[in-house]
Amino acid sequence: MSLLTHLPRFGRLSAAVFTCVALGAALAAHGAPAGNRFKPVGPDNADGANAEAGERWTAADYEAYAAAHPVPGSALGLPAANSFLLFSQCRALAGVTYAAFAAGENDAIVGDTPFAFASALPGLAGSCFNPQNEQNIVTHPANPNHLVTSANEYRANVHTVYVSTDRGASWRNIVLPGWTLESGAGGVFKNVDSCGDPVLAFSPGGDRLYYAGLECAGGPSPKQSRSGVAVAVSTDGGLSWSRPTMVHYTATSNFFHDKEWITVGPDGGVHLTWTWFQSTPNGKFGASPIFHASSRDGGLSWSEPHQVSASAYPYDQGSIPAVAPDGTLYVSFIAAMPETGYQADAVVLARSRDGGLTWTNTRGPRIYDDFNCYPTQIGGQGRQTLSAQNYRINSFPSMAVDADTGRVHIAWADNRAHPSCGYEKGGGFDPTLGNTQNQVHYVYTDDGEHFSADQVLNPPTDDTVFPAVAARGGKVMVGYYTRRHAKAAGGLGGADMRCALRVVTVGQAGYADGTLLPASFGSGINRQTNVCIDYAGRMSVDGGQTFAAETRFSSESSNPWTLFTGSFIGDYTGTAIDAMGRGVAVWTDFRGQPGVTPANQDTVVRVQP
Repeated sequence: MSLLTHLPRFGRLSAAVFTCVALGAALAAHGAPAGNRFKPVGPDNADGANAEAGERWTAADYEAYAAAHPVPGSALGLPAANSFLLFSQCRALAGVTYAAFAAGENDAIVGDTPFAFASALPGLAGSCFNPQNEQNIVTHPANPNHLVTSANEYRANVHTVYVSTDRGASWRNIVLPGWTLESGAGGVFKNVDSCGDPVLAFSPGGDRLYYAGLECAGGPSPKQSRSGVAVAVSTDGGLSWSRPTMVHYTATSNFFHDKEWITVGPDGGVHLTWTWFQSTPNGKFGASPIFHASSRDGGLSWSEPHQVSASAYPYDQGSIPAVAPDGTLYVSFIAAMPETGYQADAVVLARSRDGGLTWTNTRGPRIYDDFNCYPTQIGGQGRQTLSAQNYRINSFPSMAVDADTGRVHIAWADNRAHPSCGYEKGGGFDPTLGNTQNQVHYVYTDDGEHFSADQVLNPPTDDTVFPAVAARGGKVMVGYYTRRHAKAAGGLGGADMRCALRVVTVGQAGYADGTLLPASFGSGINRQTNVCIDYAGRMSVDGGQTFAAETRFSSESSNPWTLFTGSFIGDYTGTAIDAMGRGVAVWTDFRGQPGVTPANQDTVVRVQP
């Protein structure tokens, strides 16, 4: 979901009524401790803000809010008597030019647009370019040159896809019609905004391409929050689109729909899953089950929703559906484990053999994303993050089914390698025991019941996050963000300090020395002076039994503290394997387009030769 519709304390956020952090502790009514990290940030958010108040915020509004609300020095590991402003790297790095993209690496954004910050900070750039973040990518089943990706689009209140027919060398940016007033909406769509979480899926023959996204808006009263999941169809590979069909829609404050995903089975049936957040009559978080709807007529009409997650797992998020060659429908998601008092999570894999009418849930591996596994954001949503970073993270499993072999592949990232991680240990994240040590974990299953041994794809020092898995023809590709390459470079990336976290002292005259590193960077061997990250991946050619060495997809490390004061880079990335068996990856990159725009969040695609 787009951050601009995520934060009730930062603007008109009906879209944020039921956004989650990660799974874990449940309600006090269930005996769980206070501070449930899987609750919504809406009607019972900490500051009591009205989720339906005000207009839709822009990126500039978010930055202005951050600039007007300094954080105490103690939160940054600095003298408590001082207050500091966090701000986007694109303000400080307006004159920095990154190297040109490498061969096979291309920016999918055409005609990026600038915006002015509502209040420029002393001595810093007063403008940036609108971001795009949170991507997945699909390739035409028969044409490896035809790529389509999507992202949260901040140039306007619209849904957008990015299409290439020359294997990423050039791109067209296509606004989907009828989703919002800005894109010519009619009917119920006139009353909602784009709320992000864009996802794409081709039919097996490539004759139809489906786009799913969220719609939401505040209602005429605090008791009415409009929320829906919708789908549009293209019959020319994404160059033109039908008007959207609302799959499911509610207009009350006790329901909210989030994190949808779409797939198409070998018989052409279309399957959509999402999280259905539900609140109690007094406005508290009730449950977040996973639901499914299907279409048998190419997306024109949809079945009534059926619940996927079993009653034993009332708190769920991050579902992904996929269909095996034998017609078995699988849905993966993260679920809070009841025997832990809902303080710990696991992979759950649901399967249906009757098209989604009935479901069997099988518990998979434990996921270590407990309360004490991570530090939390500074001056943002209070979400989990990595050491010396500020973007929110999650451990939602990414899942893909190989349409040729039927094998189910699942990957996720967690911080079990850190000594303080695990609810059984009590307390919170302990930075004195070292920085975060996030790793990508991978398993597969051939029957939906029995899982392979857990493979760890990275050493703990790489601090990886947001894996995406793709599978085709016995090949498996797992992509992810990593600190490996930036750390190997060392230092802060040159005199321009492009890889440093920057803060400005309140009242500072000009920008003399605003580069400060918080104490959470650690000391000695734990000292981390470089916050840049890269996107990379590993490939398997034997169905996931072994993986080749890591391939770096981004040709230069870049700083994720770019826009939104570093607090949001999207909640997922994308990988695909094309008809020739070659990997394709897409991610939010922070270099902008070298030689065209300064540093900002863009959608970058890398294809393997």
